[in-house]
Amino acid sequence: MATGDGGRGGGEGTQPLAPGLPDATPRAALAHLAECAVDAERLRARGAEVTLVVGWEATLFLWGIVAGATAADRTTTLTSPPRLLWSTLRHGPFPCALNRHLRRAVATARARFAGPLTYAALSFESVDWRPFDVVGVDHYRSGEPLDAWAERSTTWTPRGTA
Repeated sequence: MATGDGGRGGGEGTQPLAPGLPDATPRAALAHLAECAVDAERLRARGAEVTLVVGWEATLFLWGIVAGATAADRTTTLTSPPRLLWSTLRHGPFPCALNRHLRRAVATARARFAGPLTYAALSFESVDWRPFDVVGVDHYRSGEPLDAWAERSTTWTPRGTA
């Protein structure tokens, strides 16, 4: 997971734990998260500074947020108005489906882990950040000069409710 602090995932010494199952169902992702939250709590109880990432880029990598069997299919859905309309009719607006899943993920993690939680969002995802301790954004550099990318990083503000 990329972080804005040189890969440390928070304060000095804090490590992000980012479990994930690409192309999983929400049920499978939550079951996997539950197991990882138990492991993260064991690490935290031993003194490790751990931030648990309850998911990453779920709009693309989790089944059921938008229509498509794979991340590539879901990308096609997001960039095709007719497919996106069909997906919205089937799953609801993707920000609603995403935040519904994230509420379940936070509840799953908090029941097993007492440390800070975050989500690794794509820049276009409208995340309700209220249940999280850390706002996390995967901010990709797409060929622009490093100084332009860094400037864009300083002006970015999260979408959704903060």
